[in-house]
Amino acid sequence: MGLRIKDINICVLAMMNLSSILIENLLFSTGLISLYSDEENRLLQNSVIFGLSMARELLILVLLTYRVEITKWLFPKHQIRATFADSMMPWLYLIGAAISFFALIENYFRNAKGYDITFFFYAFEITGYLIFSTLCAILVALTVISYKEAYELKVPSIKKRS
Repeated sequence: MGLRIKDINICVLAMMNLSSILIENLLFSTGLISLYSDEENRLLQNSVIFGLSMARELLILVLLTYRVEITKWLFPKHQIRATFADSMMPWLYLIGAAISFFALIENYFRNAKGYDITFFFYAFEITGYLIFSTLCAILVALTVISYKEAYELKVPSIKKRS
């Protein structure tokens, strides 16, 4: 839709978010990084998984923080502007990075020290889906607003015209 209404802001935000998720899915689905571990390497394997997730979220957080400047540098002829998504998305990635960090710490206590702590371990997947769905909702809302602005659509009203 961003291409249809020629809004580079939507395109760049969507590509930043979707490319990071695509890369992570390719790493895990191809078996390059295994999601399975046995007793001997559970600490290392979970540390790689949670660490990679935290690194991905911090990288996207930095890119989103400087998204307007990066987009102006890459596409100087387009109309680049800061949107409401530029202020909301970094917070979601910061929350995701914090959850990954706490899961990494919990992994150490659970697998190296023997404590029975699994709060972030079991919440990791659920919070990831919640963050992803919120990111999608923000992109949809941004698309609707930009579409409305591009085609100058007015919201219907039940007021009588004078």
